[in-house]
Amino acid sequence: MRLPENRISKLPKEILCRILSFLPTKEAVATSILSKRWIRLWISVPNLNFTNITINSIKSNNKFNESVYSVLASRDGAGYNLDSFHLDIQYVNHHFAYHRSFPHVVRWINVVVRRNLKHLNLNHDIDEPDTYDPERDAYLPQLPKSILTCRTLENPKQRTYIDIPIFHNLIHLKLNNSWKLVVKMLHHCPKLQSLELSKGSRYISVDDQENSVEEPELVPECVSSCLKTCAIRDIGGLESELILPTFILKNARILQTMKVWSGWMQKKSEIEEKLSPCRKASATCQLFVY
Repeated sequence: MRLPENRISKLPKEILCRILSFLPTKEAVATSILSKRWIRLWISVPNLNFTNITINSIKSNNKFNESVYSVLASRDGAGYNLDSFHLDIQYVNHHFAYHRSFPHVVRWINVVVRRNLKHLNLNHDIDEPDTYDPERDAYLPQLPKSILTCRTLENPKQRTYIDIPIFHNLIHLKLNNSWKLVVKMLHHCPKLQSLELSKGSRYISVDDQENSVEEPELVPECVSSCLKTCAIRDIGGLESELILPTFILKNARILQTMKVWSGWMQKKSEIEEKLSPCRKASATCQLFVY
């Protein structure tokens, strides 16, 4: 009996790498068992995607850490550049994240930025305790300083990290975190043109709400002179949640569109009523509330 011809394996290397780039890295590595042609093909794929990862035990944490180190060592030895590094992890216990994972994540970033990295996407979904811990931020890691030397980085997307370097050439940013971090980030992105924001924490302390009511004294350079589009999701209608869109509308002189999504449909009209009369620094800005 004649076996069917394996036409996929005969495709050019560039096309095969393109196909593998759409797969999670774990699945891309698994293709190495298909044939001799595929053994080391995954190493030249310019994307590393560690997505839909769940850490629910010390064993799973250690196993995942070892797999990432193995992949990075294989690629680093081959010397290939890296276009994107995507890390998306859900932790069922916050101790796994703070004490057993974050130190390794910082080391991984230090490795990938050396390979002319363009896109960095970090998302840590942590199952926090039922009560808000005001000291939680003390356990959060700092973005490594190596990012400052990575001149190829175009649009980092990050959640959880709190120490922000200056991104001199960053023009597009997606951020999932608190109002305080948003303001800090804007001051560190002087050329930012596009901002996408969604709420990143289930917990808002009374202290956070009180502090967030007052607008920052200084307007970030990017807001006043560069920002063209802004999209904010998951707004619930609290006065403290409307500060960011109001602040940007009042100070963004070349803003073209402001899009706001309500977390609750019944709040849509209420949010629109509060934002529509707001003074706009840009005469051509369009406001959309969904």
